[in-house]
Amino acid sequence: MTSYERVNMLLNKEIPEDISVVSFDEVEDISTTNPFLTVVSQNSYALGVIVTEWLLKRIKGESKFLKDPQDILLQPKLIIRESCATPRAALVEVG
Repeated sequence: MTSYERVNMLLNKEIPEDISVVSFDEVEDISTTNPFLTVVSQNSYALGVIVTEWLLKRIKGESKFLKDPQDILLQPKLIIRESCATPRAALVEVG
């Protein structure tokens, strides 16, 4: 059973007619979903490169990573596909 089928079965909602669905990060089987899944994509490769560089510096004694933590800021990308719809005006709450 797909996630969409579970939403329909448990909530009695249709995607995207009744509810929009967004996932965080791309997964390999995304292209098999129907409707195609909207995602917030992060650059996992860039994150891996940064963390690997920090780890190698830590191993070599060039970094005190655990004592001086640093923030990693990667710009995510919203990829809007068929699993999201514009909210219906009657259902939007303001305030």
